Amino acid sequence: MRKLLYSAATAAALALSSTAANAAVTIVGGSVVNLAVPTPTVSSTGLTINFGQEPIGATQSGAFSFNTDGSAYLANILIGSSTTGEIITGALLTGPGLGSVAFTPFTSGNTHGVSASDIGLLAGSTYNLSFTGSGNNAAAVTGSVSLTARPAVPEPATWAMMLLGFAGIGMTIRRRQRPHLAQLA
Repeated sequence: MRKLLYSAATAAALALSSTAANAAVTIVGGSVVNLAVPTPTVSSTGLTINFGQEPIGATQSGAFSFNTDGSAYLANILIGSSTTGEIITGALLTGPGLGSVAFTPFTSGNTHGVSASDIGLLAGSTYNLSFTGSGNNAAAVTGSVSLTARPAVPEPATWAMMLLGFAGIGMTIRRRQRPHLAQLA
């Protein structure tokens, strides 16, 4: 019985340790005008993809795609312009498991834009972000996609190993607590 418990504990430890500790995001393409392809930066709180667009005229638009290589994320997106008379009129995020992402217009001081928060992104998936803006001036656009790792959810095999371990521990405790009754001859 002791060997069974040790085996179960070892298997559970190996299953839990195999979760991806290295999370990465790669940019797989884009048409964000006048800028090099955005590059993700790592910070203590997660990953951030900063992007922007130099003034190009009264109408702005841009897009890029990114791939969540090793981990699931929660995304917060902010796109805006601080040029007077310019506004970001919309944004669209598409990819697996999203449904409809609602971008909310905002004004903060001189900056007008759109934002969306707590968007669940799946691991190993490609997402496309695009935006449009308009006004009467050439405008610069800035934006960021902040990604924080979502807590890992154990796979069914891990749950099964944990349940087997708990059952083994329960059987061991139950077996040790049985009182030995004296037998009368």
